[in-house]
Amino acid sequence: MGMEDTIELHGPVEVRPYHKGDVQEGAPWREAFDEQALETGFAATASETITLEGRIIAIMSMIKQNSHVAGVNMVVNDRVRDCPKAFSEAVLGALEFYSVRDQLTKVYTLVREDNDMYKMWIERLGFVKEYIMKNAGEEHQDMIGYAYIPTVLGTDHRRL
Repeated sequence: MGMEDTIELHGPVEVRPYHKGDVQEGAPWREAFDEQALETGFAATASETITLEGRIIAIMSMIKQNSHVAGVNMVVNDRVRDCPKAFSEAVLGALEFYSVRDQLTKVYTLVREDNDMYKMWIERLGFVKEYIMKNAGEEHQDMIGYAYIPTVLGTDHRRL
C-alpha cells in the first residue's frame, strides 16, 4: 500500500514504498527500538522509506484511525543531519500525498515532551500542539499530541 512513485521531489532525497529489511538497513536509529517490532509494524501499514542518495535516513508510516483522520509514526537516523531541509520537504510531500489520496482532514503524531529538538522540527513542519498525555511515554514522561491539517484544506502552518 505504498505510494508507487507518485511523489515527485527534487534533490538528493527520495521517498519510496517500504521494503522488508529497511529497518535493519537504516539502523542505527536515533532512539532504541525493537527492530523486529518495527519491521512487523512498518510491513503491516502504509509505510514509506525516505532515502538520501540511496541510503535510508527515515521510515514513516501512516495508520488511518477513521475515514478522515490518520496517525503518523517515524524513525530517523543521524544521516538526516546531512540534508535537514530536503528531508523536511520529503516528509511534507508524503503527508500531503497521504492527505489527498486518503481524503484526510487531520494527521496526528506524538512527541516526547522532553524532546525539544523534535518538538521544534514538528512545529516547523506545520503541526500544531493539541493535547498532552500525562505519563504516557515509555519512561513515564509526558507526550504531546500534535495535529497536521493538510494544506489542501487551506491551512498552512509550515515555517521551513
